[in-house]
Amino acid sequence: MAEPEIPSEFPYRGRKRQAGEEEEENMNKDDDSDDSDYSIGYDSDDPIFEILEGKADRKIWTQYYREWDESEGFDISVFPGTSFMAGIAQQYDHLTSPKVKQEYTELCKLAIKKFNSENDKMYAFEEIVTVNASFAAGTWYYFTFKARDATVDVDDADAIKTFQALVWHGIDEIIDVDFCRLKKFLTNEDKKNMREERKKKLQQRREAVAKFKQDNPSLVKSFVPRLVIEELSKGKPGGRKAYPGFKIGIRYTCKLQENDKIFDTNIGKGDPLEFRIASGQLIKGWEIGVNGMRVGDKRRITIPPELGYGAKGDGGIVPPDSWLVIEVELIYVDRPTST
Repeated sequence: MAEPEIPSEFPYRGRKRQAGEEEEENMNKDDDSDDSDYSIGYDSDDPIFEILEGKADRKIWTQYYREWDESEGFDISVFPGTSFMAGIAQQYDHLTSPKVKQEYTELCKLAIKKFNSENDKMYAFEEIVTVNASFAAGTWYYFTFKARDATVDVDDADAIKTFQALVWHGIDEIIDVDFCRLKKFLTNEDKKNMREERKKKLQQRREAVAKFKQDNPSLVKSFVPRLVIEELSKGKPGGRKAYPGFKIGIRYTCKLQENDKIFDTNIGKGDPLEFRIASGQLIKGWEIGVNGMRVGDKRRITIPPELGYGAKGDGGIVPPDSWLVIEVELIYVDRPTST
């Protein structure tokens, strides 16, 4: 017997677009306009922040975000290639490294154990299908894997099912299975609603960027994807510059964009916050936002959810799907340790 369809756990995501969907084509045309969110790439001298000269490939970014939305991060067939701007990347290391494969297998076994416990089932892990990942002070793994129902005959056509699991593995070695479920399939109505929601969010984004540009016409830069960086003031022209791999010290204030509420700051609180850029110690939008600053520079970074705390939020302090505003001053820069 076929398993029932499982509703989407996130409001804006579903499956890949099917060819011939006229509404989606019209949306893509909108994305290709000159004021597209993807019109300016992020510039860096370091390959970790891969340089996008001129205009980024809007069609790739559009497809990337559409697939991210529609599959909730589990089925993404393209990758724009800018590791700190694309929130979720496909992983292939388990195909060549037995050690990594074993690590992923153990995480999938924890996920299916959670599913069995919550649903009174007896599935046993079989094999990994795909692995996607998002990095921020740890890793969110988007596993698609197969598991066998131990209560039915091994030759039964319904014995093997495909599952999806979202698993957190922190740099502190804390592991948490956010959810594990049967791979879900969407109706045409589901996909239509998601297309409408994406159009609405795109329009809201364009209005927000237009307001920023109107208020600060010479200060605002748009970055892929949906990241806005404002240069509030400049330090000394010859000041040391921050790049990926450099250890830096900063003063900062973090706010929720929706209500301007401060949820974290180190202004007037001891030593500056110290971290190494591109180490995964901070959320991706923050690490992108400080790249290229000189000592004494001040910036305001407006960070979308996918480059912040995402759909889960942060411990009741940052609500799910929150836009963040971070004001930061670069205090000092130390060069990378030589190896």
